[in-house]
Amino acid sequence: MGQEEYESLADIDRSIAHLQYIIVDDAPETGYRSPVTELPFFLPLEETQSGNAYRAESEGDLTVSIDTGVSLDENLLLLEFYFRDVPDEDIVILANGTANRLTGKDALYPNQNFAFHYVISEPEPTKTLTLTFSAGTYELLNPKLYSLDASVVRESAERLVPLTCLRPDDSETVLSGVITMPEDGYFTASIPYDRGFTAYVDGEERPIELVNTAFLGFPLEKGDHEITLVYHAPMLEAGKRISAAGALFFLLILSLERLPQPMRNLQERIRYKRKEHERCLKK
Repeated sequence: MGQEEYESLADIDRSIAHLQYIIVDDAPETGYRSPVTELPFFLPLEETQSGNAYRAESEGDLTVSIDTGVSLDENLLLLEFYFRDVPDEDIVILANGTANRLTGKDALYPNQNFAFHYVISEPEPTKTLTLTFSAGTYELLNPKLYSLDASVVRESAERLVPLTCLRPDDSETVLSGVITMPEDGYFTASIPYDRGFTAYVDGEERPIELVNTAFLGFPLEKGDHEITLVYHAPMLEAGKRISAAGALFFLLILSLERLPQPMRNLQERIRYKRKEHERCLKK
């Protein structure tokens, strides 16, 4: 999927697109159709006047149960809501046991987690979503609930072609392995894009690209291939040259310090030569 088409999707569909496609800079239109269904979703909390927002207020943990209308053993629930401000105390909300946390004002390491996202499934047939809100008073903004047929995830996983990893030959090799491509496609891994990486396919260098908005990848043709990823820190060689030049400069300074005092500057050197000349004339 091309980057332009990807950016035209709603936020929830961008997540699904990462399951079904590799996002590259330029690619033909895919004709993407959203497989998610938005479900009616009303929290049994006080609604605020700001619109599409709810206020949670309780001295202790508050638990509510909601009938979603879909079976969670055959579907995934995608739940999201947002917060506007940093709370006085940590906010923790569980959805069927899965927790999200927004740290409070006095947190040693604030996480700034203003967007809560959940992916929920159950091994047994149930339609109930159970939410537990931590104590305190806070507002939840724009809550949304979606369902996604679990088969979409299974089919996406089945299309993935695994890489059989091999032991790296040296310390600079980050990844090494063999892969069999059933058709032309893209190779990618959960390794962030960095210009310090060099990719080799069957021993030949292959230019890497930024794919999936953050990771490295490159086109890969049908057939059996050996993949190697090597990392060289950017500016490492330049840094070595600068360090070597600095060491030479330091040695030069030390050698100059050992010269006779009159030789340290031009004026002293001239006076020194003049006195030598006068002594020679007296002789």
